[in-house]
Amino acid sequence: MFLPSTLLVVVLSTLLGESSASILPLSKRWDTTLCTADTSGVPIPDADNFQLPLENLRQDMCWDLCVGDQATCTTKTKICYDFHGPNLIFTYNAISGYTYTDADIWLGLSAPASTTPTPQYTTSNGFCTISADKTTVSCNIPYDTIVPGGTLLDVLAEMCPNGDREGYVFYLYTNAQLTGASGAVSATGRLSCTDYPACTSYYANTYWVLTYRCTKCPYTPPPPPPPPTIEYCSVGTAFGYSTSPLSPALNSLVPKPNTCNRWGWYVTPTSGQLSAGIGGPLYVGAGGNVISKATNVGTWSAKSQGAAVFVTYALTGPYYLDQIHVDIGCMPFKKCAPGQYTYGNEVLAGTGKSTFTTPAGALKVPTCSTGVYLIVHAAVDTVETVPTTGQPSTCHAPLAS
Repeated sequence: MFLPSTLLVVVLSTLLGESSASILPLSKRWDTTLCTADTSGVPIPDADNFQLPLENLRQDMCWDLCVGDQATCTTKTKICYDFHGPNLIFTYNAISGYTYTDADIWLGLSAPASTTPTPQYTTSNGFCTISADKTTVSCNIPYDTIVPGGTLLDVLAEMCPNGDREGYVFYLYTNAQLTGASGAVSATGRLSCTDYPACTSYYANTYWVLTYRCTKCPYTPPPPPPPPTIEYCSVGTAFGYSTSPLSPALNSLVPKPNTCNRWGWYVTPTSGQLSAGIGGPLYVGAGGNVISKATNVGTWSAKSQGAAVFVTYALTGPYYLDQIHVDIGCMPFKKCAPGQYTYGNEVLAGTGKSTFTTPAGALKVPTCSTGVYLIVHAAVDTVETVPTTGQPSTCHAPLAS
């Protein structure tokens, strides 16, 4: 592992003077090699923004490799660099008439103490690989050998200490051994010009300096969760109840019709009461006709207008209509099964309706010598919200049927 990290601005202040370091012309571009769903919006080292601080911060993707005489550097090739995946890649390009026998790189986050530092990345330790025809060399430097390791996100955070801005300054000492027509020869990275681009003089140090910036990967928001599923769940059967006139139980009629062995009520309004309007609560779950056990889900009302009768349901709270059935006729009634009533609407499920009035012409006041009866029934639902589609229903058992 290398020396403790030094942020780019601080290092460049030392290299170039404070005024130069404060106006880094780093253009904001990005390379998406590492950009995945896991790194969405995460800063990564940007291969499009390499710069050479010792040479007026010029942008370049390669550095000269001088073969033989460093001073004249008449025979040379390029060492090119790139970020690929979680790696910094150096490629020693081909030189006509030469083949590589060895190559190595020393890389640090501060200047080496020696003019010939011991390289960490070599052909002998496997970080550098000579091509089969020996004309090129590729050195693969994983990020986690430059900065502390960990998960990919940890390593990227270390490589981009300023976030979506300047990265580190790399100090590099690059060497190679080659064989040509005249035998073995050494090659080293070119000395840095003090007056680039004229290059009439050079820094004495044997290392060269490279910096980069980090750019955030394009942010891809995660897909929204599926919308919640609204499920209408049965609460149970409701019957209308009245205290004026008082509602008898369905199963109190003597003799009791076959279908009336159940809880529920009916009313026997006079013509005057029906003309004035009657009504009361709608109860669910009054087993045994015990109102204290029931759940009040709303109200019902009935009113005659001439020969027509209109019945209105008005549910409250979290309750909705699933079905309605109304029966009106002459006493004694002979049926208690809602499906056999005078009027029914069985297509209200899932509509979200909590109020309903029977349509004109659906119910009429009968002419009776024995008195009129009225039975008001409803199937009642409530709403359960299933967090995401595909999950099992959360409906509870109905309170009553």
